Amino acid sequence: QRMNTLLPPRVVEEGRVIYLYRNPRDTAVSWYHFQRMNTLYGFTGTFAQFLDLFLRGDVAYGDYMQSVLSWWALRGRTNVLVLSYEELSRNLPAAVRRIASFLGKAPTDGQVAAIAAHCSFERMAANPMTNASSMPKVAGEGEFMRRGQVGDWRRYFTPEQVRRMDEWIAQRAGSEAAPPFEYEA
Repeated sequence: QRMNTLLPPRVVEEGRVIYLYRNPRDTAVSWYHFQRMNTLYGFTGTFAQFLDLFLRGDVAYGDYMQSVLSWWALRGRTNVLVLSYEELSRNLPAAVRRIASFLGKAPTDGQVAAIAAHCSFERMAANPMTNASSMPKVAGEGEFMRRGQVGDWRRYFTPEQVRRMDEWIAQRAGSEAAPPFEYEA
């Protein structure tokens, strides 16, 4: 399987890499809104039209499942930590500890609490350094930090679209193990 990364090979081989993935349904919804609000893309179609593009890999950065599967295959390496957005959403302090351990750090309980508070969706949405407030936006579209919720896909996907995406995931994964995608909070 071809590695899907913009990183130099030496970084992947020798550096410490933290790869964060999100369940594909919520990713498609988030990417749809991002491409609508960002003037770089200015997508004006419907979610159904965007989902067709997403499933074909005809969106910026290409085939999402190829990226996820290429990094998932490296999860056993000591220099690669693969985390899910849902894991962070479910228990951010535990994820902070896991990341710290991966980086060879041992933060105190107070430090973990401070990092988790600083990295909460609400704090990041209010922080100009993380909320992309200076990004040129399409008038009338939402913000970069939109909802941050697991399961928002339910407001967009029809049962047929869920079926198509599940088939797409199975087809892309083939005989390879796919990550455990969590679709509910």
